[in-house]
Amino acid sequence: MDLIISAISQGLLWSLLSLGLFISFRVLNIADMTTEGSYPLGAAVCVMLIQSGYSPFNCNNHSNACWFSCRLSDSYLL
Repeated sequence: MDLIISAISQGLLWSLLSLGLFISFRVLNIADMTTEGSYPLGAAVCVMLIQSGYSPFNCNNHSNACWFSCRLSDSYLL
């Protein structure tokens, strides 16, 4: 049962990523790869902060700020 719940939750999270890629590639006709890079960057920031001893709430805030700055800089370049 745990495997099914894990597979469904991962599928829902990956569907958000694929929706972001679909919108940028098909609808806007722009090769925007920020979706592929900003999520792993936020996850890497969160993991490194958790390993350093920060609370998960602060790690989430820092990874969201990192994701936002990545998206903002990409929108400035486009």
